[in-house]
Amino acid sequence: YNMGSWLKIGGAPDGEQIYHMPGSFQIGTEWKEISVMFTPEKEGADRFIFNFGDLPAGETLFIDEVKVIPDGEETNLVKNSDFEEKHVDGWAYWSEGTNYAISEDGEGYMVTVAGPVGVPGYCMKLTNQSGNGTDNWSAQVWYVLEKPLEPGVAYTLSMSTKGTAAYNIGS
Repeated sequence: YNMGSWLKIGGAPDGEQIYHMPGSFQIGTEWKEISVMFTPEKEGADRFIFNFGDLPAGETLFIDEVKVIPDGEETNLVKNSDFEEKHVDGWAYWSEGTNYAISEDGEGYMVTVAGPVGVPGYCMKLTNQSGNGTDNWSAQVWYVLEKPLEPGVAYTLSMSTKGTAAYNIGS
């Protein structure tokens, strides 16, 4: 199964697709940190989208610690990146059913607090409710940035993720 990652120009969720993010990552049933560097070419990219409609119905992906950081900076442009406030503010969907939710406490990625001791908290669960399993775009979730990304500037998108089954994020 393959989850597509896209940048889009703002406005409606069906706004112009302007950039397919490069790279391919295997997701397993254990937490894994992944990242990809990308550079938008056009103005107006104010959201990134994950398509996961080819995930079999009922299977779930978990994402946590989502970050979009401009090259050379430390500021994360994703305000609700760790889901510890137990909400999905800034995230939206356009698909059949409700495809995303906050996890139960303890299902999130183990965040290191002090030394090797960590505390698993909350994360976002992406579940293909449509049952389609063939059209990648039939289940989607995206994050709307406060302002568009700058063309020609390199950014890194990173997150921690796992699934209830093996899955691939890629082109």
